[in-house]
Amino acid sequence: MWFVGAGAIIVLVGVVGLVMSGDDSDDEVAASTSTTASSTTTVSDTTTSSVADTTTTIETSTSSSSSTTSSSSTTSTAAATETVEEFVEDYAQALEDGDREFIRERLHPVVIDGWGEDLCEAWIDREVMGLSNYVLVSVDRGPVLQTVDTPNGAVEVEDFFSGSVTYTYQGQDFEGGGSFALIDTTMFWLGQCR
Repeated sequence: MWFVGAGAIIVLVGVVGLVMSGDDSDDEVAASTSTTASSTTTVSDTTTSSVADTTTTIETSTSSSSSTTSSSSTTSTAAATETVEEFVEDYAQALEDGDREFIRERLHPVVIDGWGEDLCEAWIDREVMGLSNYVLVSVDRGPVLQTVDTPNGAVEVEDFFSGSVTYTYQGQDFEGGGSFALIDTTMFWLGQCR
């Protein structure tokens, strides 16, 4: 009985060994298998065991599919630089609408610093808001670095433009010049407060 039990244990160990050696060969087969997008690799492994007359054939077919990853890029659109033409359209519309706030906010800081806030505010109320039919005829110059003379001295203004304009003031039509300058992407107007 004891010999039969020992024999059964030996057979069991042999079968486990066979299974384990089969697992190792699977790992070796998997490790040696190359993967390509369009090829199939077939590997045959024949193992013979003394415990059981077993022939094992392993066929491994591997293939990989190519995947395409698309990444969407988010482009943040920076604010477009305002042109003289665009600004003059808005300026003319503000004059027609009586939008003093727009006219005041778009007066270049160099003008306010040079002539003073109070004088510029009074000039806007007294004269500038009385303009109508303001039209840009042409942009004649710019962008250039321009020296602007103010009561506080000469100041250099970058991205300066000048153009020809027509407008109506107190019922009379005039031809004149307009001065404009960019600060970052926003256009401002220049004048002489009086």
